[in-house]
Amino acid sequence: MLGLSAVPSLLQFVLLYAVPSSFTWLCSKGQHKKAWTEARKLYRSLSDVAFKTLVPLIPSSSRSNQGKLDTPVLRRMVIVALALITFGQLSGFSAVMFYSVQVAHTAGLGKSSTDLFLVSEGVFLSNVIGVIWSLCVIDQLGRRRTLLASQAGTVLSLLAVILSVNLVDRSNDHYVPIPDYVSEECRATQCTACIASPHCGFCFFNTTYGSTEGYCLDATAAGHSLLDRCEIAGGYFQSSYCPSQSNYMLLIAMAAFVIFFSLGLAPVPFMYASEIFPQRYRDLLTGLSISTYYTLTAIVNLAFGFLYPILGISNMFLIFLSITLAGFLFTLIFTPDISGRSPETIHLVFQEPWCKCGGSSSGRHSEYSTILSSPEHCD
Repeated sequence: MLGLSAVPSLLQFVLLYAVPSSFTWLCSKGQHKKAWTEARKLYRSLSDVAFKTLVPLIPSSSRSNQGKLDTPVLRRMVIVALALITFGQLSGFSAVMFYSVQVAHTAGLGKSSTDLFLVSEGVFLSNVIGVIWSLCVIDQLGRRRTLLASQAGTVLSLLAVILSVNLVDRSNDHYVPIPDYVSEECRATQCTACIASPHCGFCFFNTTYGSTEGYCLDATAAGHSLLDRCEIAGGYFQSSYCPSQSNYMLLIAMAAFVIFFSLGLAPVPFMYASEIFPQRYRDLLTGLSISTYYTLTAIVNLAFGFLYPILGISNMFLIFLSITLAGFLFTLIFTPDISGRSPETIHLVFQEPWCKCGGSSSGRHSEYSTILSSPEHCD
């Protein structure tokens, strides 16, 4: 099964030979003839005049631009771009994608392999729906408004996830089992926190609408039957999921979370970054953005797998909710709207104060213009 992933990789490798080189980059390196050849692969009827409009500004030697990365305008661009990517990744999307089956199983969804498969595919289908929705509205709403709508929907979806988990987790530790049967690891008062540990199981009572009473048992205690221990008290033991009629509400909330994330939090930070960075530093800063994205993805996945059994589902999603809400406020207050701006004028919105509470932006235009200056035509 894992070997099948080599097929699209091999196909991509073969098709790369048909992809033209960046004529802008070639032109910036003085390879004008080759740049013209590569541009003609994309624009069959390209004239000399039209070609010059495609690459009007080619950075001169980087020698005169050393130290310019610390200019206030460019620094603000970098901070905003990296902050949007950071808030997006720390909202928990990658954790939901990678651990959707475990979360659904813990909440009682997926008592069979078929159910687990449907849960997993449902999450990916939600992702596709979100992407298609984004393609339909992102140009009409603009980058900033699409991102705000996505963050607002993600916050509401995370609230629904937390509410669903709490409805599943209506079990309270009203019974005190024999201490010898319960290790320190299994002293949990909530079902999802209990069965998140591979060594514990939960004894339920009144499981029609989710247990209203119960306690966590040590599933590894030697010499005692877990089923007997629970049934003697008139309960029902389960070590893999929490029976509740709120399970499907959790599934709907997770699907809504994925859809709203895919609407804006997934595409907009990268689109925003690629549009605001000056051509001269675009390769470097785009690489920094992508590195930040994958680093945070790894951190979120590792942290979720480690902390989920300790903190429980509800607390983990509460952390994601707090970060997403902070990201919404950052976008609302500190992220400029670049809708309708040409690449040559986008920098003007970053000359304004971080918070429009007064102050002047005088003097910043000339400083940023130094970054865009010294052009030479590719002819």
